Formats: sequence, structure tokens, C-alpha cells
Amino acid sequence: ITGETTRPAIYEIKNQKRISEILKLAGGLLPTSYTKLATIERINKKDNRTYVDINIRSKSGLNKRIYDGDIIKIFSVLDKVEDVVLIKGHVKRNLGLEWKHGMKISDILKNRDNLLPGYDSRYALIEREDQITKKLHVINFNIDKALLNDYKNDISLEKGDVIHIFALGQDRTKSLNSIIRKLNEQATHKQPAQTVSVKGNIRSPGDFPLYKGMTLQNLIFAAADLLPETDINYALIERKNPETQDSYIIQIDLSEESQNNFILKPLDKVIIFDLHSNRQSILAPIISKLESQATLNNKQRAISISGRVKFSGKYPYTEKMTLATLIDASGGYLDDVYLADAEIRRYKTINGERREISKLTVNLKNDLSRIKLKPYDEIIIRRIPDWTETESVKVVGEVKFPGTYTVSKSDTLWDVIKRAGGITEYADPNAAVFTRKTLKEKEQLELDRYRKQLDQLLASEQLESAKSLDKTLTPDTSVMDTDLANRIASTEAIGRLIIDMPKILNSNGAEGNVTLMEGDVLAIPRKRQDVSILGQVNFPTSHLYKEGYLLDDYISESGGFTAKADEDRIYVIKANGSVLATDRSSWFSQQSHEIAPGDTIVVPYDVDHVSPIIQWGNISRILFQLATTAATLKTVGVF
Repeated sequence: ITGETTRPAIYEIKNQKRISEILKLAGGLLPTSYTKLATIERINKKDNRTYVDINIRSKSGLNKRIYDGDIIKIFSVLDKVEDVVLIKGHVKRNLGLEWKHGMKISDILKNRDNLLPGYDSRYALIEREDQITKKLHVINFNIDKALLNDYKNDISLEKGDVIHIFALGQDRTKSLNSIIRKLNEQATHKQPAQTVSVKGNIRSPGDFPLYKGMTLQNLIFAAADLLPETDINYALIERKNPETQDSYIIQIDLSEESQNNFILKPLDKVIIFDLHSNRQSILAPIISKLESQATLNNKQRAISISGRVKFSGKYPYTEKMTLATLIDASGGYLDDVYLADAEIRRYKTINGERREISKLTVNLKNDLSRIKLKPYDEIIIRRIPDWTETESVKVVGEVKFPGTYTVSKSDTLWDVIKRAGGITEYADPNAAVFTRKTLKEKEQLELDRYRKQLDQLLASEQLESAKSLDKTLTPDTSVMDTDLANRIASTEAIGRLIIDMPKILNSNGAEGNVTLMEGDVLAIPRKRQDVSILGQVNFPTSHLYKEGYLLDDYISESGGFTAKADEDRIYVIKANGSVLATDRSSWFSQQSHEIAPGDTIVVPYDVDHVSPIIQWGNISRILFQLATTAATLKTVGVF
């Protein structure tokens, strides 16, 4: 600890953690100490030397935490405190210098000797107290120009001035808090606080002191500049009417000319937008405020735009607003905009008794700055007729050229098969799987509905079983229903559309063809040589396909039925995804129902006397069907 203390020295820290405790070790302050401004010189974690300003007259200053290696500097007062000029911020040392008549900025900074590297030359402040009114105001100057003795920036200093230096890119809000607080405290109804604010796509958003002649560009410099991707075509200023205290909106662009020429007023709020984010979350509270204060004679209301612009939605209506400025506000056109025709819907109140709607058609190729808008207007920007986004489908498996293909609205399954070079000699067209996104979504909703219904029924069963002395739920029922619920929960929808691929191929697309949609997938697996049998047989497995084998032959090879099998409701999931459900008595009389390679035989559980869930069999069938489709897709690399 150095400077104006009784015992300046190097101290070993034991239990002391705060400035007040270190000052006590040093025997306290000398009468000549300047308590309003002391500094802590500290090496931070990045091995850079930093300076922290503290006011050891305040409680917060005395409670400031100290760390190993800190150097605490207590400065002395000069003959008169009011005859001091202070310099603080991004400097090597915070200094209090004796004021002299005729002293200027260049005298204080002296060829940048006390400035740290990376100072912001464009934004530096003089905090000054009026000697008569005792009110605070600020003056801005450019450091580099001041050092070149530019008369506008090399400002003559007064007693008690405080010079604030900032770093490039620094968040200035904390450094300016005390100034903003003082400006707010001295505000009155007739003299609002001399502050402005900026938010949005800017490096250091927040409140800033307003000084005489401050422009929009000055505020942007104060806030450490615009961030990348700023929309320079659209920004807003919310300004208060000093007489009514109502807010109104000014729309501006951020061109250099606009920034230089736009003079800010007390309490202005500047809103900066980026090029890619939707504006409605920022605009909503502004529009709400404008609508709440609107009257018959003050129509500060919203205007809306929808359709093929980047950011559809509501925007604040501004004086002399044109269609051109609204297009800028909404981020500009999308690439599919129809320029030949747009619509303006206009609302008009007749004698305060009724409201009429008129529709105006405009050509967007014309000069839109001549089209004046009115409060409540709704603008609809249309899309080019028959415009479609690029759509693609995927073909995988046994085709000559598998891959992703771009398609048009009229393209069919046959068209994309031809483009893929046709099927290979190893392909099994009977087992082709065709999936569609919209069907998958619908299928998932159905699975969710089944799951919810089953959960409710299971809960009801368990409740009834708990209440009843005669337990109606057998262990088999509970296990079976729980297993079904778990299977539904773990099953993912696929969205398969059953197609007759052999018919499409044999007719060159004349029969059974399907018009393609975005996201469709065609999977053609290899020829299979197996037949699977699942469910209530003694040995569920897959068997090598044997020509002429019928249903009972495969069941026999799987060890026959279990005691829980429902022999009357056996069904076959064909390789193309279709389901054949017949009774066994008619099966053998129809040779067309012979088992084919890739088929899956399912022997269901006999639920009639076990489970009260009516749809158990239907749900189980759907799950088996999805499982076999998923297995096929896995073989061609879709899953």
C-alpha cells in the first residue's frame, strides 16, 4: 500500500480480505489523503496489468476485495480539491492533476504517455459540473484530434473536470453508471434526463450521456460500434413528445449520411436490427405501447406486411411511411416474390359509424417510395405462381445408381427409377418399401393415440383389480398388456405406402404409379430366401424358403403352436408390406396365398379370454408390420 497512509509498506495477508482491513494494518489514512479516488494495480489471470478505481469514502469502496500482489495507491489532495482535473479509465494511472488556467486536453494526455494500448480515440468524455447550477453535463472529444490541437476537440478544461478514457470494444455501461445516475437524479418534468439509449445489434448496448449536438453516429461510437451483420437499411428511434409524453417512432437507415445528420434528443431510444433475426419480439412491446396511446387524432398504430418478405409481421406506423420503407423494415423480398402484383388492404372509418375495406393493387417494379401508406394498412406480397422449392427424393438399395434425386411436381416413381438406371438383377421388387413424410407424421399421431389409450386402460385395469376381491386380471394379462405398452413406446413410425412395384415395372409406369413428394424414400432390397415366423409358436425363427410350402408347413417347422396361440387369427405380412389375414380352413384352397420369400407369418396371442383391451390384436398387428418394414429398411442402409 503506497501513498497517503500512516505506514505505507508491503504487508503479508493473513485473514485480511478487504480494503478496510488493509487500511487498518497501515495505520489508517493521512489527513492529506484524497478519499474520492484511489486505485488498485492488479495483475489479472491473463498476466495483464489492470487498474481498478475505488472510492474509499464509500462503504462499497471499503468492502472491495483485495488479492495477493495488489498495489493499493492512496493519492493526496492538492491545495484545493476543486482545483483538480482527474483522468481515469483506460490509462496507465488514474491521475489527479492541478488545474491551471488555459489547460487543455492535449496538456493532460501529453502525447499519449499515460494511455494504455487499444484506447478508443473516437469516444472520450469530460464530466463537468456547472459552477452556478451545480448540474452535471458531459462533453465528447476525439483523443487523436485533440492531440493534433484540433480546436473542436482540444477543449479547454475547467476546475473539477473528470476525463473518462475507454478501451476499444469495451462494455461502457458499468463505467458510465455513476454519470447516468447523476443525470437521472437531476432530471425534472420540464428538463428530462440528458441520456439516450441504444439496443440490438451493437457491441455495448445501454444508456449513454447525451451531449450537445450528439448525432446517431456519435452514439454508435459510444456503444463501441455496430456488430457484423447489421441491417443498415432499417433502424428505429423511439422519441418522446415533450408536451404529451407520448412516444412516437422515427424510421431511419444507418447510412453514413444518416448517422452524421441525425441529431439525438433527450431520452431517445435507438433500436438496431441484424440481418437474420425475426424482428417481432423486439417490435411487439413498442407496437403495444403505440396502440395503447393511440387516439382518433393520433393514429400511432401498427401496419402489417405478410407473404414473400424476409420478416412478415406488424411494424410501427411512422409519419410519411411508404411501401419502400416498409419493405426495408421487413428485410426485403424473398427470392420467389411476384413483383407484378401485390395488394394493399386499406381500412377507412366513415363518419365514426362504420368501417370500409378497399383493396389496391400495386406493381412492385414501380417506384415504391411514391406509394404512401396509412395507419392499419395490410400489405400482401405474393409468391410467383407455380413456384416450388427444390424437392428431392432418395432411392436406395438394388438400383444401378442409388442416391438423392431432385424432382418436380409431375415426377413419378417410374421416372425416378429410370433415372436411377432401373433395378439390378439382385433386386426383389416385391419387397420394395416406399415411405413418405406426411404418412409418417400421421402414423406417429396414431401410435401416440394408441399409447395414451393403452396407458389409460392399464391404469383403469389396475385400479379395478386392486378394488376387487375377485381378481379379474391374471398374471398373463398384466404381463401382456405391459409388454404391449412398452412396445408402442419404443416403436417409431415409418410412413410406408404399400405399392405394387412389379406392376409399375411391367407397365413402364402406366399402372400403379405414384406421384413423388419432397422427402419420399424408395428402398429396394435384395432378393430374400427366408420366411420368418413370429408370435405364439414354440420356436419363433426364420426358415429357408421352400417352394410349395404352405402356412402349416412353416408352423410345423417352428415346433407348432403354443397353448396361448390364437389359431384362427393367423396373418401374413407380405414382403411388400400388405397384410393377409385369413382363417386356416380357407387358406389351403387358395394357391395364390402360398408363402413367398420375405414373408412373415405372425401367430397372435389368444386375447379373447385374457385381455379386456378390445384393440389389443389390432395394435399388435400394426407393431409387427412396422417391425418387419424397419428390418427391410435396415438391410438397405436406411436405418
